[in-house]
Amino acid sequence: VIGMEEKSLHSIQLAGLLHDIGRFIQHSSSTENGGESKHPNISRDFILCYKDVFSQYVDDSVLVELVQRHHENPLFPKELLAQEASPGNRQLCLLLSQANSMSSLEHDEEDDSFRDYKDTPLSSIFAQLQLYDEKARPVPKVYRPLPLKPKDAFPYEDKSLDKTYSKELSVLVENFKKDFSQLADESRELQFETFFSRLTALLQKYTWPVPSNTQEKNHDISLYDHLKTTSAIAAALYLYHQEKDDFADESMCNLNENKFRLVVGDLSGIQSFIFSGLAKTSKGAAKSLRARSFILSSIGEVVTYRILKEFGLNKVNVLMSSGGNFHLLLPNLEDSESRINHLPKELDALMMERFQGEVGLNLGQVEFNGFAFRRFDEVLSAANQVLASRKVKQFNQILIENKAWIEDQFHLEFKGDPEKGICQGCGQAFTAIEEEVSLCRYCFSEREFGKKLAQAKYLYFYEKPFATKGKFHLLGDYWIVPTKDVLIEKDQPFFVLSLNETNLQGLTYPCGF
Repeated sequence: VIGMEEKSLHSIQLAGLLHDIGRFIQHSSSTENGGESKHPNISRDFILCYKDVFSQYVDDSVLVELVQRHHENPLFPKELLAQEASPGNRQLCLLLSQANSMSSLEHDEEDDSFRDYKDTPLSSIFAQLQLYDEKARPVPKVYRPLPLKPKDAFPYEDKSLDKTYSKELSVLVENFKKDFSQLADESRELQFETFFSRLTALLQKYTWPVPSNTQEKNHDISLYDHLKTTSAIAAALYLYHQEKDDFADESMCNLNENKFRLVVGDLSGIQSFIFSGLAKTSKGAAKSLRARSFILSSIGEVVTYRILKEFGLNKVNVLMSSGGNFHLLLPNLEDSESRINHLPKELDALMMERFQGEVGLNLGQVEFNGFAFRRFDEVLSAANQVLASRKVKQFNQILIENKAWIEDQFHLEFKGDPEKGICQGCGQAFTAIEEEVSLCRYCFSEREFGKKLAQAKYLYFYEKPFATKGKFHLLGDYWIVPTKDVLIEKDQPFFVLSLNETNLQGLTYPCGF
């Protein structure tokens, strides 16, 4: 049994993800009155259709009203306005409306000419690129409405989709409905975090090629990105106002107040770590390259989990994670800054132990207000400046105390047998295992991981596992298991990553692809 506050948070997170699902469903040829009914009503009907599913996690009547009333614009009829919601739900409706508006602030200005949403595909952002010649612009390209797969993620010339777009889009919606029905059938066995992660993955799979607003001059923001960021903003807003115990209209609609905090993380030393020592021997080099690359990306997975867990949030609040870099959206609580500030010392110690100083993890953070979503690039720039200042003082929190070096920290302990010589993998530690190639314990583990990774379909991430077999150490208390099969273990993973497959059917833990 969960408390009312947690249930309200879950409601606002789900409503953020599903408030505009009507924009997607109305593309289906089977949707009754799809062209006449307002999209909030279609979103409402979707929740009502599956109320037995959603009622397992939240009050379905609250969720219904949230998705139906996520606008404050008086151009909408009263039955769709947040300010006209029932007294018990009015504040949450206003909060969701604010999150929806903030998520839309960076959208382009609307075009003068009307575009039919049924015939308007998602534009590629590359069509806006311009080099030195102002007259030379790329040929406008758009995306086909197909489920997310690597081969279908490339744009096409606009005119090539004229005859197929509407039909393909209708099929896309119908396939989403089938997959959601499957998720609904499995939902009785799923905890909220697992259900929420699988729903997020479904929306990513099916709504990624659909524009969130077809009336913009450059309709290049996908519906999935809008749904995800709305959910993230709404969750941060709820936690902020919950702490202050202030859900008054004036406070909720105050965009000048710094209610948000952006945390950026960056791994340094990536190239050095991945390629170090590979020239010493070619045996197993491919396995090492594969393993080291995945290990570094997995470090980002672990650290984002560690931070989000601290705030009771999930992966929709990861705005971006790629190439050893991540951005997290958090509420600006009274102690948010101090909670983040105590992490670098802990992480520095773990990274020093695991990578002997070759790889470092740096964190930066800034607070910002609701208006800043309009020019979010400026928020990113400010956060990156803080991050840059941290990089020039890397590991200082564990190497310096009272303005003096901590000399013991400069003596690294390398396990292994000195008499067996130096590791032929990295050339930086003593040999621990002698087979075809003499390797230290880390290089041996990496090559074993690389072998299993080539055949794996899933990566299971664990915190403090005990009984799980085939685990490989990542960082501190965190471990990873590559596997071809869905695992059922006593140890519960905090995340399962599906490799090269978007079908998450059968996974009963928080997951994604």
